[in-house]
This record gives sequence, structure tokens and C-alpha cells, in this order.
Amino acid sequence: IYAAGLKAILLYCNNKEAVLFPPMPDQSLIDAFAEEQVGTPRQHNQRTYEAECRMYRALERLNVPDDIVVLHSLKYTKMQEALFVACTGKGKAKDIVGEHDFIVIVRGKAVVVFEVKDTPFDEENFRTSKNSSTKQLEKISNLIDGIGKRYAATVNVMKFSVFTSVEKNSPNMLHYYNTLPKQETETIVFKNDLIFFNAWWQQNITKKLKSSTDYSNIETILVGLWCVKKKKVPTATLR
Repeated sequence: IYAAGLKAILLYCNNKEAVLFPPMPDQSLIDAFAEEQVGTPRQHNQRTYEAECRMYRALERLNVPDDIVVLHSLKYTKMQEALFVACTGKGKAKDIVGEHDFIVIVRGKAVVVFEVKDTPFDEENFRTSKNSSTKQLEKISNLIDGIGKRYAATVNVMKFSVFTSVEKNSPNMLHYYNTLPKQETETIVFKNDLIFFNAWWQQNITKKLKSSTDYSNIETILVGLWCVKKKKVPTATLR
């Protein structure tokens, strides 16, 4: 894992420009559906893909002074997770136990995690999606914290739920939004925010970044986890 991450960083991440892994999300889904396919899991997967593309494009257009590395669709196995945190539950060592939409490494300062949801506003569905996103964010946050502890580092993890189809200022959303506690509203990214993502980033990330810290080992492990496919990991090794 470490060797794969180090190789990728040396090859792609030393020119002080934003780097995205991969350079473009893989499109394996169709764009149109017959009437009988509407509402099927395949259509849901297509909508999820399109939502992630909106987030990807927002990150691609990002023009800020922060030195960032973006990992799209970070997956890891139970065996890989066990290197850093205690694993619970059933499952084989090579089973995928985590998949996270966007991990943005602000080099030397923070790790920003985005979970993307394509949920048209309905209060019940929104709440369900937000709760699901929160659980995913906690899972990856625990993994990042575990990586940090292995290297005696405390990682600044910033977590956000992204709703690409929900406008914050729509009447129904605004009413519901105003009932949420501030610590929760500050972790939600709306469709409007993606349109003006540079301004959102400056306000919610850049202004809140702490002083530089040596995150090199954490960065290397996260990039390495993205690089190493489960079929190529016969044993759980860091190096």
C-alpha cells in the first residue's frame, strides 16, 4: 500500500497543481431508459453516477491556492481496514467494506471528505440520505484517524454531505434547513454551492485550515489504498 502510494505521489503529485485520481469517472452506464426501466436499480446507479460527475466537475473547476489531491471512489477491503482500525462483523478478508465518494487531501493541512447523494428534496428522504451519509463519513473518518495514529499524527478531517439536486433556497428546503442545528447545516453542500464552488471552498475550507503539519505518511497510505485493487492484494501489508 505504502509503496503504491509513494510511487503515485512521486509521479503525479509534486508539481503543486491539483491532481485528481482518476482523471475522469468511469462511465459504464447508459444515459436513457425505457419506460419499464424507470425506478430500477440501474437507473438509480445512473443518477448516482451523474451526481458524482457534478461534484467531480466542481472540484475540477476549483481554483484555490491550496495544494490538493482528489481521490474519487476510494474502496478498501476488510483486510486493508484491519491494518488501521478494529474490524467487526462477518465477511472475508478480501471483501470490500468501504467505498467513499471523494477524499480531498489538502496537503499538509487536512483531509476533506465528501459523500454525494442524488436525493430530490423530500423531508423524509432527505433525512434518510443525510443519516446514511453521516454513517459513511464517520466510517472513513475513523479509518483516517486510525492511519494517523499509526504514524503518531492527529489528522484534521472535515466531513460534508453533498446533495447535488437540492437547492438550499427552495421554500420547502429552507423551512426544513432552518430547523437543523448549526453544526449540522455547516456540513451540508447544496446544488447552489457547487455552482459557486470556489467561493464555498474559500469560506468553508480555506478559512478553517490549520497550520501545516507533516501528513506525508497519511497522504501516501490514502493514495496507496486507492491505487491497490483488491485482486492485487494477496496479503495485508503496508509496504
